[in-house]
Amino acid sequence: MTPGFGPGVLMQRLGTAMPWSPKPTPNAEIIYCAPSLDMDDEAFASASRLERIVEACPSVAEPVYKTQPWYSAPVANSALHSFKRAVKASRAAGPPFRLRSEVVPGTSGDLAVVWANDRKTRDLPADAPVVMFMHTITGDADSTLPLLRAASKRGWRGCVLVRRGHAGPLRGEPTFNVLGCTRDAARQVEAVRAAYPDASFRGLVGVSAGSGLLVSYCGQTGYDAKVDAAVSLCPAYDIETAFKSLGETSATVEGLMVGQLKKTFILPNTQLLRAHDEKALEACLAATTLDGFIAAHAPFALGRNGAGSAEYYKRANPMEHFEGVRVPTLVVNSEDDMVCRPENIRCDLVRQTAGYALVRTARGSHVAFNEGFFGQGCFMSRLSFDFLDAARATAEEDARVEEEVRGVVVPTRTAARGVEARAKKRVEQEARV
Repeated sequence: MTPGFGPGVLMQRLGTAMPWSPKPTPNAEIIYCAPSLDMDDEAFASASRLERIVEACPSVAEPVYKTQPWYSAPVANSALHSFKRAVKASRAAGPPFRLRSEVVPGTSGDLAVVWANDRKTRDLPADAPVVMFMHTITGDADSTLPLLRAASKRGWRGCVLVRRGHAGPLRGEPTFNVLGCTRDAARQVEAVRAAYPDASFRGLVGVSAGSGLLVSYCGQTGYDAKVDAAVSLCPAYDIETAFKSLGETSATVEGLMVGQLKKTFILPNTQLLRAHDEKALEACLAATTLDGFIAAHAPFALGRNGAGSAEYYKRANPMEHFEGVRVPTLVVNSEDDMVCRPENIRCDLVRQTAGYALVRTARGSHVAFNEGFFGQGCFMSRLSFDFLDAARATAEEDARVEEEVRGVVVPTRTAARGVEARAKKRVEQEARV
């Protein structure tokens, strides 16, 4: 870093106060819908399962996120996160973290599952738990490397569900969706299951835009979702509201995002997209706001000329599908997130919707959450795997209890519903007494 241009100077130039406190700042809270006797059986079962997971996970039950003064401001936190990622990707960090890519059958190479292929992951047994990552709005497998590394360290087999257009030019249809397509996601999840059918547990983690796709996929598939637990990192909740207001609060961030979207999806595919819908292509190139780009790309996302933003948001907005999610889900948000603004965080919905837990922090920025004196750790990653480990342990305990009761081995979800039904019956009996 250039002398005289440290984080404090950077914050002054950006007009952001730098809280030079001698002590780290904690500040985090947990919000979830506790089981209640006035719930129906389904909601009670979901709330009971989530509560048991939270109770089995101290870092979620009593969250503490501590930053250091020199990176506590949102821009500094994000800059440090990017710097760490660049350092780990450099040769100075040692041998590269190996990956292997598998094309999803029948997609002309436009959909892929990219697997961690480091030695520790290769040595995992066939029944090791699998975690799938849904990347950011212009991300890919490389941008998700920190989470893949964390998965490997925690004994999980990690993979990234790479969406159309994120791994290079489109090879097949002139179709791309900046927030992802749930049908594509289902095909990728099924490919993961086929690759490791003996996996003992399957987790799904969505990052930023990927968190919206996670909710839409799990919400549309309900009990048929091929995952056992989920983590949604830095979601924007109602994306229509969030995208339309982004320029009012973060014009610079919005401009950078729009430019990156054009670089990722439009410029490498100009000829293919022009042949399909020249008007939509020109609208994408002319867009200057995120909401404008969303509206312009709707024909490519929905596969219909003339499609607009209203139709797109109806299909892609996770708020249209969140009530259908049937897997225990942890949500992580920060109040100083410059992309997913604090006013968009729906604590009210979390409090009244069974199956969700929200950890809300005062700081953390957007998908950064560095922690430790030197910022070497990542709260977001640590919390995600603590939750997934607790969900896995809870499911295994439920299965053991059910096996003891029935004398046979039963599927994990059936076991969980049985345990929850008995728990509700005990509560009702105690209430009557």
